[in-house]
Amino acid sequence: MAVPILIFIHGPLAGKRIDLADDEHTVGRGDKNDIIVNDPLASRVHAIFMRRGGVFLLEDLGSHNGTYVNDERLHSVRQLHHGDRVGIGSSRILFEDPTQITDDSTQIADASAFAGATFTQRQIQVLRLMARGLSNKQIGERLFVSERTVKAYVSSIFEKLQVQKRAAAVASALRLGLIDMPREGDTDA
Repeated sequence: MAVPILIFIHGPLAGKRIDLADDEHTVGRGDKNDIIVNDPLASRVHAIFMRRGGVFLLEDLGSHNGTYVNDERLHSVRQLHHGDRVGIGSSRILFEDPTQITDDSTQIADASAFAGATFTQRQIQVLRLMARGLSNKQIGERLFVSERTVKAYVSSIFEKLQVQKRAAAVASALRLGLIDMPREGDTDA
């Protein structure tokens, strides 16, 4: 029987896949947790993944920095759905539940391919500026680097996301929770 998995996309456990075979899995930086995240932004006992009645739930356990699902801070227990993005400290985690996959659901094509890819702060900055529609030249001016350097960043981002176009890179980065949609008036990188 297929069990739900957590795919760590970003953070100290980037590239790791964890099967949620048991009914409860605590996560945090303390060594008594089922999933230990060596991250100063995570609380000692941060959150718990629980299977109840055939569904998986996530509850924040009073963490200082909060637990997020699809960029929304948890204030109560929340049911997880296939493709949900979980944020704990600096970790970004993709929840996959094969039992929830239906033919009409939208899926990231082989999300596990992205799991091993980690992105530098500069690559994330470039992705954010790409999402705002800036050209390589404009990104270079904003980040005080040459256009050639920006092209190198863009190339490495394309390779990590396995895409060939800027729009596809931005869409993948948004789906994976690497960047947020730019809000009107945002000017920072």
